[in-house]
Amino acid sequence: MSDSAAQHKSILINALVLAFASSRMKSVIPPDALRSVLEVQWVDLFTDDQFDLQEVWELFEHQVNFDAKEAVAPMCRFKSWEQRLQVPIRMPNQLQGLSALEITENAAGCMVGQHQIDKVFAGLGKKVVTIAPVLGVDAKQREGRPAILAALVVVALGTLVFSGISLYKGCDTAPKWVDETKLVTEIPLKNVQRLGPDVTATLADPAWLKIDIETRRKQVAATLNTLKSDGVRAFVIVNENGKQAVVAVTVGSKRVVKVTFR
Repeated sequence: MSDSAAQHKSILINALVLAFASSRMKSVIPPDALRSVLEVQWVDLFTDDQFDLQEVWELFEHQVNFDAKEAVAPMCRFKSWEQRLQVPIRMPNQLQGLSALEITENAAGCMVGQHQIDKVFAGLGKKVVTIAPVLGVDAKQREGRPAILAALVVVALGTLVFSGISLYKGCDTAPKWVDETKLVTEIPLKNVQRLGPDVTATLADPAWLKIDIETRRKQVAATLNTLKSDGVRAFVIVNENGKQAVVAVTVGSKRVVKVTFR
């Protein structure tokens, strides 16, 4: 593998680890262990010259605390970086039905700081480097792989605990608090936070959900329209339990606001 291909490989792995480390899935497989397994299974992550997330899905699926719903956001976040990563990314079979808009909306549920993104992608030039292995993995070779992957995670975890080292050198992931009094919105919000291009807030008054949907839609869109001039691309409202109630994202070159109620 050439130096440029090795660098591209490192960026892909770093990006995938970053996405999962920025989600609740980090408690299923810690970033350290995930990185170790991805390094070992690198060749198997490609199918027909595509980075295949099916392998990653199966890796998580066979862990004790796996929750399919929680896996969607980091998968979509990684997919949203496809153009920047310069490699076609194949979503796992379980998420093949998601539209481009749904991928964008779900990616908003995985908040990643812009400084972290810039650090991961630093050094990736505009020239595409072919890094897929010459030999692919056919269906027969994939038989029995879930058990192998699960075993690799156990080995990785054991090695990391034993050695006491941390392979994941991520940046500070703490979001910045936003002063609600300076946020121009008609929506009752609290605990407003920003992390990179994403803003998330907790709904302060559940009664707001009883307002007619079109009024709520206009209020959410208006809020994101005021934020997007400052580089915000996604606005997520969660309830007191942390579950998403509303997701608003900007799409297309004109950054049109699309609002989805959960």
